[in-house]
Amino acid sequence: MAVGKIEIKDVSKIFRRSEEEQTLTALDHINLSIEPGEFVSIVGASGCGKSTMLRIIAGLEKPTLGEVIFDGETVTGTSEKRGLVFQNHALFPWLTVWDNILFGPKSTGKIKDKEKIALAEKLLKQVGLEKFKKTYPNQLSGGMSQRVALVRALTNEPDALLLDEPLGALDAFTRMSIQDALIDLWKSEENTMVLITHDVDEAIYLSQRVIVMSPRPGRVIEDLKIDLPYPRNRSDKNFTYYRNHILEKLDFAHQEENIEYMI
Repeated sequence: MAVGKIEIKDVSKIFRRSEEEQTLTALDHINLSIEPGEFVSIVGASGCGKSTMLRIIAGLEKPTLGEVIFDGETVTGTSEKRGLVFQNHALFPWLTVWDNILFGPKSTGKIKDKEKIALAEKLLKQVGLEKFKKTYPNQLSGGMSQRVALVRALTNEPDALLLDEPLGALDAFTRMSIQDALIDLWKSEENTMVLITHDVDEAIYLSQRVIVMSPRPGRVIEDLKIDLPYPRNRSDKNFTYYRNHILEKLDFAHQEENIEYMI
């Protein structure tokens, strides 16, 4: 049976400020299904609840209403089956690249697994960093550090990799380079990938589907299949069509929010 299926069922998230007895609805009745091995991106305005939804899938947050089901089981907490990569690579500065990558297998007692070591070496070579195994994070560029973070997450062999704007702080050239590396990693490892991004082009370039969310409270306003072959050409007319379509959806949702506020 294929693994890595994510089912988000009628999920709402309400944050309460007890001292003021105020509430803030971040997510409003989200329903979404992501199949095993799919690459799905979620786009929307800042504050629409994208990262909150990812944290709920990861098990770092609990929904106020509804549930997330991963491979047939309700998510109640974190699991090594769901890897997470943040915008901040969060590498341990006192460990070398190699020790950072193997931190997960060491902590779970799998460090003696020869297949795990071989996987780490393969992934490191795949992102072009095999010569930097003994290097420390402060000796790496931001792009190199983020590649190490991706390899570290994939070395744990998660069924799903959750990416919370992992390329947001990088320059355009480095960002595009890592996008290509990410596609290669996804194709070789066949993980389910869920990416949070503000970059519409990035979402189209990487994903099989793009989920478009409304401004807060976050709702799914479109689930768009990207019917383009890999590798993708950003200047292709069909790529441009998807870009304009998503931007129009985001702009329309923003206008609706302003109208509601005025009323």
